[in-house]
Amino acid sequence: MKILSDPALELALRRLGDFLRLELQRPEWEAPVVESTLYLFPRSWRVKEIADEYVALSFYWSNESNGESPCVQLYLPSEEHFPQRNQLLNKIRPQLKRAGFTDHYEGEEDPEFSCPLWKYIRLEFNEQDGFDRPAIHSAILRAFQELMAVEKSIEEVFQSMPALPPPYEHELRTIAVLDTEWKGSEQARKMTELTIVNVAYDPVIDEIVGIIERYDMLRGKKLNEAAARTLLKRAERIVAHNSSGDQSLLDRELPGTEKSKWLCSFRGIAWKQLLGVKSESQETLMGKTGLRYEQDHHARADVHDLIQLLAQRYDGGRTYLGRLLDGEGQKIL
Repeated sequence: MKILSDPALELALRRLGDFLRLELQRPEWEAPVVESTLYLFPRSWRVKEIADEYVALSFYWSNESNGESPCVQLYLPSEEHFPQRNQLLNKIRPQLKRAGFTDHYEGEEDPEFSCPLWKYIRLEFNEQDGFDRPAIHSAILRAFQELMAVEKSIEEVFQSMPALPPPYEHELRTIAVLDTEWKGSEQARKMTELTIVNVAYDPVIDEIVGIIERYDMLRGKKLNEAAARTLLKRAERIVAHNSSGDQSLLDRELPGTEKSKWLCSFRGIAWKQLLGVKSESQETLMGKTGLRYEQDHHARADVHDLIQLLAQRYDGGRTYLGRLLDGEGQKIL
């Protein structure tokens, strides 16, 4: 059972963000609320070129009567997005643990990887009003003040990051590589995971030259429609392996996605003729081309694998992505 309605919880978290910015004397900091979590950070802590990724001080509220206790957390993106993650964590972990933060989780499920240090907030009650809001706000503020002690260390890490490379000399194409996971029967499927990675493709040298931005909806999380739509809108084409299932899910979850953008790497490349395989499954193709297939059946891993596969060249010639785009007039679904 939910303690508060979703709109009431979001409003409470936004008001908490205003309170913290005032008390911490950081009125210019951003304070987005995503699902049951408030994030607090300056613009300089955004990870460059990655949509909706940042280092942040955060507060999580379960909103379930039998759920986890609320807690103040340090939010760090994965090392894939933020290579300095472990360097920063190793530096600040001892200081925050001395302040009462913990990295030892005792729950039934694994802790959220992106929140490696946290402090639980005890819920206080009084006879008149139920929740003792001043006491709870005071405890949250103290925990945020303790997190603020590592502000300088976080700033130093961002200042030490290398500058962005100079503008690329060729005109690049933006291609979205996408995968979904779902549960339920065919007619009532519900999307449980979504990963979209926009890659930069150079048609002159026929090469994927880098990742521009990405969005992950992990299992158990709510879809951020605005973030997902932004990436899909920026892409010239959307590539998925056996894309009909992914497209039907997005038609339901994100209606209005342009059908003309979709390309299927399962049907759109002559894998059997090129590689002599009997199956065009991603696992088979990865093995045939000498690549490691992660096999954990999560959207994030499958997209990573598909990008690697599409970047390969057949017999030293065209990349598989180039071949897919060559025939896009016939292969669009």
